[in-house]
Amino acid sequence: MNKWRYAVEAAQARLTQAKADLKLLEAGSWKPDIEVAMADVARTEAEVDATRVEIGRLTVRAPVEGDILQINIRPGEHAPSGQSPQP
Repeated sequence: MNKWRYAVEAAQARLTQAKADLKLLEAGSWKPDIEVAMADVARTEAEVDATRVEIGRLTVRAPVEGDILQINIRPGEHAPSGQSPQP
């Protein structure tokens, strides 16, 4: 899970850099350079969004509130679908 959090932070850092580059280009650059920088900002924003979606997709959530009564599997163990894990 930490891998995805680092990916989000890295993408946000790239987004910040792209926005800073865009700001410098807008201060006095050619239109094509500005368009390239704007495309870079859009691409980086899409990377951030995609990584957030992936984190959400990989996060396990219970469909309803409840208390955990028994844990039959530990992190890193394989749980076959449709079967209870063997202790």
